[in-house]
Amino acid sequence: MNPSKIKKGSANSKHIVLTLKINSQLDPYNTEDDNISLENDIEVNLVKSFGHLCCISRRPPVFYLDSGAGTHICNNKAYMKDLKPIEENNRVTLHSADGGKFTAEEMGLIAFENINLSQVSYIPYLPFNLISVGQLDEDDLLISIVDGQFQIIDLQNCRVVGEGYRDSENKDYVVRSISWVHPDREIQSEQFEADEEDDVAATDPEKDGDYEKWIIDSMCAAHLTGRKDVLKKIKRCEQVFTSPKDRIMTTHSGVLRIKNLKLPKVLYSPDIKQNLISVGSLDGEGYRFAFHHGKCGIVCEGTLKHCGSGTRNKKKNMYYLDEFIPEKTLNTNRKRKKRR
Repeated sequence: MNPSKIKKGSANSKHIVLTLKINSQLDPYNTEDDNISLENDIEVNLVKSFGHLCCISRRPPVFYLDSGAGTHICNNKAYMKDLKPIEENNRVTLHSADGGKFTAEEMGLIAFENINLSQVSYIPYLPFNLISVGQLDEDDLLISIVDGQFQIIDLQNCRVVGEGYRDSENKDYVVRSISWVHPDREIQSEQFEADEEDDVAATDPEKDGDYEKWIIDSMCAAHLTGRKDVLKKIKRCEQVFTSPKDRIMTTHSGVLRIKNLKLPKVLYSPDIKQNLISVGSLDGEGYRFAFHHGKCGIVCEGTLKHCGSGTRNKKKNMYYLDEFIPEKTLNTNRKRKKRR
């Protein structure tokens, strides 16, 4: 994941100047005062905040395509316009895989040369900006991921409205450009209405059955689970991942072989509350993804054999895996059937 890092410089003795930089290699939790610099050759917005002068770069913000996010999210109000409050009964609480909770109180537009997007939720304490695959799918757009590239297609008007690429190191998807702005439609309160039992389920994956389900996640760098009991051939494997809430440390890895899902390497972390399928990992292995009409299809590049599928949960706007069987396993099963 590619969060932002703030670099400091001093304009004069009275004011602190902050230049917002995007850098995938920087540690989001390290705010050490390294590389002191001030860039004077870029256009800046001057925003008064707590008696200090803040200079925020007008370079386009970095957004990521996320099939695990229920709504578009921006973490910087300076990137947004026409912000409107969301009525309290229409606010949606988002839940990260490690148990974090995030609620948007405002919604507006993003308007940059390469990022034009409506109905974006403002959540200032999230470490990155996200474009929701589920929200695009709701707007009847097709999202296609092939060989490290993705396109967002308006089928009704036969045009590409967005595109981007997979970061080879972090295995997440950077949005190069998107233009999808339409008149705001009223948020239907009944879409988000939930009784007390549903609210409990949304915060506790075990009570909602989500502890058994697997989320198709384009922001996840590896297949992750919080269930050690479903893994075989377990061995020690320590890796660190950044989540919206905190850092996640994995302790083991193993082979996953259950009825509808087979994966050669899945990482285990006791901090994970949900099971995650990494789109970036499978994309790198030669699988294609298509999201449309509440469905996700997975085929093997080259042969185009159907290997897996998923279904969008309309309430949470995320895609749960129905099945995934690697091509090698499919070929082995077919050969066995022919012998019989």
